[in-house]
Amino acid sequence: YEIKECDWSSDVCSSDLKIILGGPQISYSTKQELQINYPGCDYFIQGYAEECLLNLVTGVDINNKIISLPLSYCKLIPLYSNNEIPINDFQEKVRFETKRGCPYNCSFCAHKSKHSKKIEVIEKNVVLTELNYLNSRGVRKVNILDPVFNIKNYLEILEFMIDMDFRPQISLQSRLEIINGNKGMKFLDMCERLNSHLEFGMQTIIEDEFKVIKRNNDKQLIKRVLNEINNRSISYEVNLIYGLPNQTVDTFKKSIDFLHDNGCSNI
Repeated sequence: YEIKECDWSSDVCSSDLKIILGGPQISYSTKQELQINYPGCDYFIQGYAEECLLNLVTGVDINNKIISLPLSYCKLIPLYSNNEIPINDFQEKVRFETKRGCPYNCSFCAHKSKHSKKIEVIEKNVVLTELNYLNSRGVRKVNILDPVFNIKNYLEILEFMIDMDFRPQISLQSRLEIINGNKGMKFLDMCERLNSHLEFGMQTIIEDEFKVIKRNNDKQLIKRVLNEINNRSISYEVNLIYGLPNQTVDTFKKSIDFLHDNGCSNI
């Protein structure tokens, strides 16, 4: 907020300080937009910042004003068990990732990569080490930030947690319509054995709205999945977006009514 409100023509921008900006607002702007909106900025990082920022401070990319690199997750190290991010015993909440990237193309999403739709998965031994450490420290809740948890290696990770008697609550951002078949039922079985909370981004059930944001929803499949979850002891919520193209107050209410009619009370 402070940077956004900065007077880019002020003295601070002409000093020896180097100003580096990143995040979704920067990542999805064009070169022309960046030059117009932030004339006093020295460098822009588009996408994931770990390697880009390292290159900047070590002098690798100092001749490039806009820096963007595909993330190779295998290069990342354990953050909690190595004490890179210190935590307290019985800490209320931590954030954790098992993968990055998303194969879908929803127009509103900040997880899209300009390089590819490939999903980068953290190494198995790093996941195990971190989860064991968080469990041993008595952390109360772990928010797993994967854009979509229930794609690629998710059953293996849940199995790790069950085997180690993982006690913290885990919050998983998941996708309703891929809870299907044997793998889908196994996913719910494992979630039921853990202290899990599932977060589903349905966004809208109205065709004129979901087509324009490239987020198609299958009503019948969603009904079946919600019915299955409602018959289990699994905590969950479904998220909607208000303010979509073509949306009105009445159509937004129809999405809410659809969820209520199918047993969802946490919207």
